Amino acid sequence: MTGFGRPSLTELRDRSLADLAARIQGADPLLRHSVLAVLATVHAGAMHSQYGFLDRIARQTIPDEAEG
Repeated sequence: MTGFGRPSLTELRDRSLADLAARIQGADPLLRHSVLAVLATVHAGAMHSQYGFLDRIARQTIPDEAEG
């Protein structure tokens, strides 16, 4: 069990889309095949991987859950 909640890939994608919509005036990242939607999805995937890495590091600090 880790000390933080790991957001799902869908949640991270939604956050990234909302951030782009708020920051770029006149752009609609919610369009299905827009470049911004693709960038938001790629960014969410990268963040999900980083959360996974942080989760692994957190588990290694707990002796009961650490790998040999």
